[in-house]
Amino acid sequence: AVESLSKAIELSDDDPLKQSDLYLQRAIMQSDTDKQIEDVSKATELNPNNANAWQAKVELQVAKGDKDAAYETIKGFLGTDSDN
Repeated sequence: AVESLSKAIELSDDDPLKQSDLYLQRAIMQSDTDKQIEDVSKATELNPNNANAWQAKVELQVAKGDKDAAYETIKGFLGTDSDN
């Protein structure tokens, strides 16, 4: 499944919103927390309004024990959220 999602990411390089969603999906399928964080980070970079990716990133950082990074991620999201 990870390989299929990687191929889909590669094929959708002209659609950053779709790529963001695909990176989030691939993160869910990964077993390595660092790879998951890389994927959700890329998802938030491609689509700063992808709240699900931001939430996943915070949850992964907390699970990893990196509360400072989670706090910075929350601040980053609040800085990009046009409703705040």
